Amino acid sequence: MWLHNIGCENRMRRFSFQGSGRGSGRVAHQGVEVFSAKKDFFLSILFVLILGAQPAMAQQEGRIALIVNGEAITTPQIDARIKLGLLSAGGAATPAQIEALRPQAIDALIDESLRLQEARRAGITVSDEEIEAGIAQIASNNNLQAQQLLQILRRANVPSYTLYDQVAAMLAWRKFMQERIAPQTTILDQEIATRRQQYIDSVGEEELLLSEIFLPIVAPDRRDEAVLAGEELHRLLENGAPFAALAQQYSQAPSAENQGDRGWTQSEALSPQSWERLKSLEIGQYSAPLIDADAVRLFLLRDRRLVSEDGVPSRAEVRDEILREKVNQRQEELFRELRNRAFIDDRTDAL
Repeated sequence: MWLHNIGCENRMRRFSFQGSGRGSGRVAHQGVEVFSAKKDFFLSILFVLILGAQPAMAQQEGRIALIVNGEAITTPQIDARIKLGLLSAGGAATPAQIEALRPQAIDALIDESLRLQEARRAGITVSDEEIEAGIAQIASNNNLQAQQLLQILRRANVPSYTLYDQVAAMLAWRKFMQERIAPQTTILDQEIATRRQQYIDSVGEEELLLSEIFLPIVAPDRRDEAVLAGEELHRLLENGAPFAALAQQYSQAPSAENQGDRGWTQSEALSPQSWERLKSLEIGQYSAPLIDADAVRLFLLRDRRLVSEDGVPSRAEVRDEILREKVNQRQEELFRELRNRAFIDDRTDAL
């Protein structure tokens, strides 16, 4: 994932999720309305000088590939998302890899559209400052200066709005989960006690520090797509692509926001077959695609240790852990509901 520019010809872009979706005279993209806002002239010029000019709106125009609940996704958006993902992975890819990853890029854009629509219905807003902070964090993660990243994007012909919209969608969904779902989540004292006892009982057992790439099998007839995408991602890893970058771009798990980091994991969190295969990895080694009924997964083993008495978490830490799990579970359930009730007019076969 890469930084992109956020300035445009003396204008600043402001994202709001309270609007009609598409309107004349404004760029409307996946339910996000982009407004021209009058800001301090010097500040606007400063952003333009530092970060460069925004690609023209015409770059977003093109043939409509899909319509998600009345909102269009175009072929240039799909192509730009593929380029962004491959750029994050090192840039080089064969035509076969591009085609194998195209369904994942399309699914990612559909997912973002549905998330933005749900956030808008809930009245969630994301400010320029929040998006800028998110992008700044991405820049820091990649150990690059903004100008260097802009040059990389320009050379790869990746429109900067691609990353901007991706970050906006991520932040909107995160705020939706934090503000609407987490407060409604109930955690019982008995749950905390039971989980903490499990930690006490596991003292002396091995746990693994894992990162993951999660590719859901969204329908039985799309299993082969997910398997093929997992195989191509594995080939990119073999060619030196960073695991964290691929996880950020392609994983559909909540851990994607943290470069695929799923933290310390014990055996009961995975299937017995997956656990045995992961235990056999060396530190720093990644797995081949692991195929289950619901998803294709790739893992990176970052460390291993034995659970110690000092490592048993406090009640507060256990409560936070259970809260994250329940929120993530509800997130997955909610997203399946959004997918099931969405009207998606898929025109990609006709392109």
